[in-house]
Amino acid sequence: MKILSHKKLIIAVFLLSSAITVLLRLPYSTVPVLIVDEALYAEIANVILDGGMPYRDAWEQKPPGVYYLYALIFKLFGRNNLFAVHCFCIAAVLITSAGLLYIGILMHGVGTGILASFFYGVLSSAGSASHFQAANTEIFAMVFVVWALAVYLRSGKSAQGILCSGFLTALGFVFKQPAGFGGVVILCHLFLTRSTPLRKAILGVVWFFVGFLFVVMIMAGFFLIHGALRDLWMVGFWHNILYIRGNSLLYGLHVAVKNIPVQTQGNQFFYLSAASVFCFSLWSSLKKKHSFLQKSVSRNIFFALWWCIGWASVGLGWRFEGHYFFFVLPVVALLSAFFCSVCVGYFYATIIRYKLKSIGLVFLIIVVSSCGIGYSIYKHCLGAFRLQRTYKVLLDPDNPQGESFRRTAQFIKNNTLPNQKIFVWGFCPEIYVLSDRRCASRFVFCNFLIGQMTGDEFFFKNNERLDRVIPGAWRYLMDDLLSNFPVFIIDTSPSNYFQYGKYPIARFGELRSFVNSFYTLEKRIGGFDVYRLDEARI
Repeated sequence: MKILSHKKLIIAVFLLSSAITVLLRLPYSTVPVLIVDEALYAEIANVILDGGMPYRDAWEQKPPGVYYLYALIFKLFGRNNLFAVHCFCIAAVLITSAGLLYIGILMHGVGTGILASFFYGVLSSAGSASHFQAANTEIFAMVFVVWALAVYLRSGKSAQGILCSGFLTALGFVFKQPAGFGGVVILCHLFLTRSTPLRKAILGVVWFFVGFLFVVMIMAGFFLIHGALRDLWMVGFWHNILYIRGNSLLYGLHVAVKNIPVQTQGNQFFYLSAASVFCFSLWSSLKKKHSFLQKSVSRNIFFALWWCIGWASVGLGWRFEGHYFFFVLPVVALLSAFFCSVCVGYFYATIIRYKLKSIGLVFLIIVVSSCGIGYSIYKHCLGAFRLQRTYKVLLDPDNPQGESFRRTAQFIKNNTLPNQKIFVWGFCPEIYVLSDRRCASRFVFCNFLIGQMTGDEFFFKNNERLDRVIPGAWRYLMDDLLSNFPVFIIDTSPSNYFQYGKYPIARFGELRSFVNSFYTLEKRIGGFDVYRLDEARI
């Protein structure tokens, strides 16, 4: 029997690990909308395909990368094809896993690389499907962040490698702003390692920003040419500053204490083992000693930086949402893989030396580790193949609001033509996607009109912040509605979906007058009021 070469064995094991990841994610891929964010991206992608521009013709505060990726997928596979989007999401996880395989091999050998790629597949499939299975921005951003770090490590701090790392980091930034913090790991590492001369470190910073700014300038130039650069700044960046400042430090600490245990539940082994390696790496870096876990102080510093920057990205804005944890999942998977591979290696070493006390201790650690990994897979992943779901998906039949917008979307689809437009008052873009009808306004969700920042302390306390309404937003809304006259206007506020109960259409004079002048109440579906345009009044 022909024995596989080392390289072929790595590929074979990685493919097996990838197959497991695909199996863990595939059952969720047929759910039309896993999280409200997917519906937002889908609607803005449709605006792009119709010749519009994000931020000018459709307002949402994420960077443009995810909108254009959705638009590309819809162009290739059909509009609102969320199954295709979810397949691309699976591909993103596998590409990130391949990057971790490469980094693991560079850092500590084949075993660490294989385990890191497998652990990332498990961690990225664990927890709430709405946060970890959905095709959100973070899952795509991490592809570029991980490979930026891989290229940096492989290049030996060469100018070309750092330039490429800056380029890749910027691509991650184009999907989610905190992905830019991956560059902080590289820049800090350049200066904190004694083996790097100061002049080389400074040149490295220059090359990194050349690569990073190249992408940013192309993006800015593209929006400038299309007359949407100011919109990009106001909606895509300035509004995000308000979003980050939404929570106070005290409230943020309360959220951290509440959310971190929830989002790491069932995965305690990965986080605890990774934290132990981080602590040892930090101690070794401060003492400037070589450790048995890494080959050099430089690598200890690298892991300590990546861990700290990853958690800083998760905590940015003090929300600790589930999908934010993608910023820390790669380093958790990598450090946990280090822990396991070192334990196994040390176990074999103690057997050879026949140290009974050490053998028993290390064997116990290996057993506990195996149980921790098995528990995570059992708790989070095997549930994907059961009929009873352990998560809340927006389209869950048990969710009464989900039932309302499913029925509303079907009613609209049955009573409109494909080229006719609608407008949804509230935060329910799922109606646009499920009905396959376009929004009659740039406001695909209405938070910009009421100053609401979903997920901050004012949102959860249901406190009004009308002072955060973007200047000129109401004028833009009324101009859009008067230009397009949507066939249906849906008021979702009676259901209090996303805390809109305090903001009914009747509360806002211009919008109330517009609806009263041109529309009649057609139907109440669940908690939604559906108004139909009376063309005789126009």
